Amino acid sequence: MHKKINDLIRALRDELQQYGEMLVRLDQHQQYVAHQSGGHLGESAGDIQIQCTAIQRARQAREQARRAMAGKLQLEAEVPIEKIISLLPADYQPLVNALVQENRELLAQVLQSLQCNQFLLARSLDRMQHFLNSVFPDDFDKNDSMSAQKAVHIPVIDSDAPELFEVGLDVKNF
Repeated sequence: MHKKINDLIRALRDELQQYGEMLVRLDQHQQYVAHQSGGHLGESAGDIQIQCTAIQRARQAREQARRAMAGKLQLEAEVPIEKIISLLPADYQPLVNALVQENRELLAQVLQSLQCNQFLLARSLDRMQHFLNSVFPDDFDKNDSMSAQKAVHIPVIDSDAPELFEVGLDVKNF
């Protein structure tokens, strides 16, 4: 049983580390947006996407370890982590509980930071659109952002499915 507990602890620690690394990347990205460092923005977005993949792998490993621990305790695979914690040996309960709570808190911070970055990028794009409208008022319809994007060859971003959220970063699945 100790091996399964240690596997769960290791998976929780790795997930925590991945969230911390994501916060660093998001902070750096936010600084690039705020200081209009366009040259670094693409690279930073790529780093964030890579970190999203690392988080997804860490979450999958944690979920696998949680299921294995549930099986070792002869519980259903979908049992909440709190139930598993309550059945662990007393010396492990505080550590595992603290790791779960820290992961939830960092996940909430990551989501908040993602939303902030998304807002800053949208605001930056709006400012650029305003600039384009003022500099080239006759080149395209001011109310048609698609024609503006085509006129200056700006790729269309599908805001309904941002890549950063495709990896399943949500609190429900924790």
